[in-house]
Amino acid sequence: MPCANAAGTHKLKLLVIGKAKNPRAFKNINRLPVVYKAQRKGWVTRELFHEWFHEEFIPAVKNKMKELNLPQKALLCIDNAPGHPDADELSSEDKSFQTLFLPPNCNALIQPMDQHVIKNVKLYYRKSLLLNVISKENEDITTILKKFDLLAAVFSLRGAWSKITSNLLQKSWKNLWPTLPATLEEEDLKPLSYLQKKYSEEKREINLIEDLCRKIIPDITSNEVQNWVNPTDEDILFTEDEIVSSVNEDRIDDTGDSDDGNEQEPVNENASHTETIKSFNVCLNWCMKNNIPEHKYLMLKDLQDQAIRL
Repeated sequence: MPCANAAGTHKLKLLVIGKAKNPRAFKNINRLPVVYKAQRKGWVTRELFHEWFHEEFIPAVKNKMKELNLPQKALLCIDNAPGHPDADELSSEDKSFQTLFLPPNCNALIQPMDQHVIKNVKLYYRKSLLLNVISKENEDITTILKKFDLLAAVFSLRGAWSKITSNLLQKSWKNLWPTLPATLEEEDLKPLSYLQKKYSEEKREINLIEDLCRKIIPDITSNEVQNWVNPTDEDILFTEDEIVSSVNEDRIDDTGDSDDGNEQEPVNENASHTETIKSFNVCLNWCMKNNIPEHKYLMLKDLQDQAIRL
């Protein structure tokens, strides 16, 4: 669950709901890049949301307001989902932090996080999943996805959330807050002819995901990629399970010189593309297991993504 302010300058940690109270993948991990809560069915319940509001939202916003030397108060705008407590439960004792419930059946129109924010988080996450598959060239895709545990998932989600720009967040609030003062971006100064030639960020990411999908499933169609990236509740035509099934049936085996033994070869100054990607995987796993600061992990992940595209 994403949450950010209207200025786009404060993104709270994502709230991730899992089924396991103490996931095996989190063993010996002292600090997670997200707020993780457990619920038997993986749902946001009234109790969990109440806990998140008082233990995560209020302290995080207070710290940000103190940092900016601003009054410590805020209004949280949310929908009328069944998992949300009543307004009187989502309020601080001094009423400095309160909640505004949006009208029912209006999420798609005015809920800020539904204005391409959640959509883009999913987009970046799915791209990360594909890059992870491609980075392990000589492994079976089913094995790769099984190794992609909850720890890897939350780090990928954190990476996806970090790519959401302040400009996108500001725009996401426009329907709810039309008079919100706009921050002049560098791109706003570009001539119209330049902007007309430039693809939107979302379109570029979809094109990249389509290219990545074709590296795994050569005959995949653009419509299938679109339905996997942006599935609807009524008609999900292309799911992760279908990717595994299709790849296992049609994937062309690559035969090359690979060392499946336990001994590691010395690093070559002119390492191959495969060796480079494997090295990145080792470093990223080490970062996750040793509580390396998030910004350093994300920098390394960006470098790996660039290497995969080469």
